[in-house]
Amino acid sequence: MYHRRYVIIMRYNFGPDENICYAITDAVSDFENCRPRDLVPLQNTIDAEVLEKLFAPQFEGEAYVSFQYSNSYVSVQEALSSSG
Repeated sequence: MYHRRYVIIMRYNFGPDENICYAITDAVSDFENCRPRDLVPLQNTIDAEVLEKLFAPQFEGEAYVSFQYSNSYVSVQEALSSSG
């Protein structure tokens, strides 16, 4: 016997002036149809300070991180912009 697994992908773009931790909390609460304050604090799941440093505008290099938060699997990656 096997169980089907479903993957639902939601894309959430956030700007350089937006706090990444708030963006993740907002995206997960939207996806799970709850209020952000109903979720466990993000820092109980991942080191928020390191996450903010990885995705800071002045960080050199590409950043990617995946983790489980609440009932969601979160992947965050730097969106590469093309300059003309």
